[in-house]
Amino acid sequence: MSESAGEQFPKESVSERFQRMREEFEKMTPEEQQAVREKESGPLPRDEEQKAAERGEVTPAQKAAVEELARQVEERRKKGK
Repeated sequence: MSESAGEQFPKESVSERFQRMREEFEKMTPEEQQAVREKESGPLPRDEEQKAAERGEVTPAQKAAVEELARQVEERRKKGK
């Protein structure tokens, strides 16, 4: 690990480091902030289905899958009677 980082910010607490990083981030342009976010968390979700899933909502694909399973169960019930 580099000695210069420790010398530049001696005895920096986690909260102090977080605050410094936040201030640096807030000085960036929106494009730079977006690039940092994508680097840290991977690409941001672009499609509505993925966004809905992340919000905990039922997505159209999930709804369609459940409806298909329900249809199959109903068919099996009819055949079983």
